[in-house]
Amino acid sequence: MIEGGFFSSSYVTYEVYTEMTCWSTRRRYSDFEWLRNILLKNFPGHLVPSLPSKKVGSRRFEDDFVYKRMIFLTKFLNVICESEYFKSSDALIAFLQCADRVTFENKMKDFNTLSGPQYVDDIRTFEGKVSVVDDEENEKYYQNINGYFNIQIQLYDRINYSIKNFMRNITNACTNLEELSKDFNTLEVLNNRVLMVIFIFLFAERRYLQKLRRT
Repeated sequence: MIEGGFFSSSYVTYEVYTEMTCWSTRRRYSDFEWLRNILLKNFPGHLVPSLPSKKVGSRRFEDDFVYKRMIFLTKFLNVICESEYFKSSDALIAFLQCADRVTFENKMKDFNTLSGPQYVDDIRTFEGKVSVVDDEENEKYYQNINGYFNIQIQLYDRINYSIKNFMRNITNACTNLEELSKDFNTLEVLNNRVLMVIFIFLFAERRYLQKLRRT
């Protein structure tokens, strides 16, 4: 945590370490927000992952909260760096590379002044080009998308149903195992008693035979 001065408030910084290049920087939560906004502006039409909520109140300096937020921010950066579109972004490279705070803030100002693509031909794609289709093709495309989501929902429902059945079967199996264990314990006690009765019977029979021989 960075203590604030007379005219500024305290804030938390997170260490960002890039393994492949050994870059190490410290970033505030607002820096992550800036990076996401820049990516949204420069890559319209692409899904940029969300960030954890900023409204935290007085809990923002608690160790448990800081740790959980660090986990979410790590996942955010990993998704960004694995994207074929985002990982070559100059804004992302500056975010990961600039260890000096003043240098990074100057780069942030430069990126903020840049405007996003104004025409569809300017939107960057992985193949480097944009294809435009007619309304009929668009209709087929959306139908395919809707079909995909319907199948996905059905699969999720089946998975949830199977998981519930599995948990129910596990519960029943545990109950049956417990009952089986009790039965085995009862059987063991019963066998011990039977063996004791047989031992007493044999001992009494032996004494009786010995008595007959004496007479």
